[in-house]
Amino acid sequence: MLPTWDHLVAQEDMDIRKVGIAGLGHALCEALMLPQIIDQQVVWDERQAKLSPGTLCKALVLNIFAHRTPLYHISESFEKHETTLYFGEGVRTDDLTDDRFGWFLDRFAAANPAGIFMQVALSALTLHHRMMNGLHSDTTSVSVEGEYSGTEERPNELIARGYSKDHRADLKQIMMGLVTQEDGLPVMGHVLPGNTSDRNWNGDVIESLATFLTTEQCRQTTYIADSAMVTGDNVRTLADAKLNFISRLPGTYGICGQVIEQAWSQDEWNDIGKLAQRPDALILREYKEQWRAKIAFAS
Repeated sequence: MLPTWDHLVAQEDMDIRKVGIAGLGHALCEALMLPQIIDQQVVWDERQAKLSPGTLCKALVLNIFAHRTPLYHISESFEKHETTLYFGEGVRTDDLTDDRFGWFLDRFAAANPAGIFMQVALSALTLHHRMMNGLHSDTTSVSVEGEYSGTEERPNELIARGYSKDHRADLKQIMMGLVTQEDGLPVMGHVLPGNTSDRNWNGDVIESLATFLTTEQCRQTTYIADSAMVTGDNVRTLADAKLNFISRLPGTYGICGQVIEQAWSQDEWNDIGKLAQRPDALILREYKEQWRAKIAFAS
């Protein structure tokens, strides 16, 4: 027979505390090894800091889970919680000051936040046994109105004119880049200046993947991107990292037109299947070339 609640409460060796929703956030942070990842990536001196960057980061995350209070009130929001449970022995609520959070945020900003996010994302994928066989990457533009000229001391390096994917060449914009695994879970993300080239961004992403993924992970992963990814430098970086990739060869390469002409002239197509489950759905066909090149069309 299972023990009753009254029986459990009567046990002298039980330590009952009010945890609340912050307890879930605490468990998630520990499972993802968030504090350890932050402490490894952020530059800090353990001899001069009472609270580590990882501890301060966890406090910010728990604040989002439970309170959503501003920085200067976070210490008050933990007054009714057992801080020892979340942050370890010797940490009091009045240790969670806005000066310490400001110190952490400055160092976090200087420590490659996108790379830190990728490490946490990889930790989450591993924890939940999610696959990463394919990584899909793309960018989009977000148009804005106004001058956004900045100042001499703080020039605006983010909002600029560039190729507009929402067809608003008359407006300035910012760019956003995202990399997800096959289930749509984010692995990497960037907010980019509005004049960022997709070629350069793909190059940065590929270098980051080569840095943070193990050789075995690279061999098991396929990088999927549009034709802007295909440059000599990017393909060489992919090859050096042992990363397979799927993309479309840009029409600026002469071989692209030659292979397409060859495919039409030989007319040797293999049916792949319908693009949808409707009776009138288009049928996809492919032509295979000898060096892993494929040409596909729908009819």
